[in-house]
Amino acid sequence: MKKHFSVFLLMARYMLWPALIVTALGAGASVFMLSRELEKMGYMQSTLLDGAVFSFYGGLALLYILLLLPMRGQGGVHPRYTLRRLGVSELTSYIWQAAASAMALFIYTAGQAAALAGYSLYLQSADGSLAGNMTAIVLLYSSGISHGIMPLSDWPVYFQLIAELFALGCGAAYFSFKSRTGKIAVSPFVLLAAAVFSMAMYTDVGDYIHVGLFTGFSLFISALFIYGVYYRSNNFDEEDADFSGGVSREG
Repeated sequence: MKKHFSVFLLMARYMLWPALIVTALGAGASVFMLSRELEKMGYMQSTLLDGAVFSFYGGLALLYILLLLPMRGQGGVHPRYTLRRLGVSELTSYIWQAAASAMALFIYTAGQAAALAGYSLYLQSADGSLAGNMTAIVLLYSSGISHGIMPLSDWPVYFQLIAELFALGCGAAYFSFKSRTGKIAVSPFVLLAAAVFSMAMYTDVGDYIHVGLFTGFSLFISALFIYGVYYRSNNFDEEDADFSGGVSREG
């Protein structure tokens, strides 16, 4: 178990600071966009928080691109040697990197959720003309983007969010895995485009067809990535075993 924890910490170390920096920038950008949107509207509308859609997805795309970079095996760095010394298989390394990437993306979405909730509470205290003491709740429930990343009591949406974050994490980790084998993976970029341009995390209240479709799609994509790594990693694990004197690694 210790070696698994060491691998996860190794992966997370490269992803924590980009996640924190992009989270801070993204939250600030969303608050700025919402302030501009409120000025443009002239009065508060229940869909106000939708004004943060582009800042949210812009930050998500930036963080996703940064998550493609760690553990690639370029520039004279050979992460496979490090992973070999830790005694874990490529598949195990991939899963932990996918989990670390998903954690970084969760930090970002949590920061965005906090920014939207904080701004809603500010508007409620400053001008509760929309719904009085319920202004913040109305704003958070009426916006597809805020409901998608902060569903409150709408539990099925949490499963959708978790599945989407893990699918994106699997895509980012797959790029690094392929890079360590000397190849370039196109699949993560396809997944990124699908996630961003389809507005997957934009979820209206009660739209459980959307929730079911994107939850299933995300789980399917994650399974494809994991199977792809499992299928392609056998040769590399055998090479590592031969290099280390025939001692196989446990995943």
